[in-house]
Amino acid sequence: MSLIPDDVIEQVREAADIVGIIGEHVELRRTGSDFRAPCPFHGGTHRNFAVIP
Repeated sequence: MSLIPDDVIEQVREAADIVGIIGEHVELRRTGSDFRAPCPFHGGTHRNFAVIP
């Protein structure tokens, strides 16, 4: 059981531009249907961090 109601989670998902938010912090490049960047947590150079809208 989640502490946050499912309808609230869905509202946040619909309202948030996750690609835009993450793109403010890392340089994302479109790869097929997702976006890729070097992992901001590990300081790598390979585009192994994926954002799937």
